Amino acid sequence: MAKISELKQAVAVAQAAWDADTARIQRKAASDRIINDGGEGYSSAEAASEASANKHYPLVKAAKDALFAAEWTPETFAARRATWNTESAKAKSHGDVAKLQTRLGYGIAELRKAKELLGL
Repeated sequence: MAKISELKQAVAVAQAAWDADTARIQRKAASDRIINDGGEGYSSAEAASEASANKHYPLVKAAKDALFAAEWTPETFAARRATWNTESAKAKSHGDVAKLQTRLGYGIAELRKAKELLGL
């Protein structure tokens, strides 16, 4: 099993490749606006954006899923769930819950995903 640091690097590399394609496509979109000046029809930038998403999204998602699975062990899940239950019981509003999620770095969605992943 890959180390978490290696998985974080894989996520960063996959995301950087997608970001580089996105920057290239944005320059193409500027050119499309000049050439097609408000007209309707084919946009090479839109086609390139869709192709880029089809190419990069599965790679980025797979890297992020592998990282999530490595980080959320049964022990980590149990500790984080206990912390979440204790801290969220003190919340008095949705704003408090949002602040809690920001402070902890995870929320109920991640806890549910981990629970499903671990088969608990």
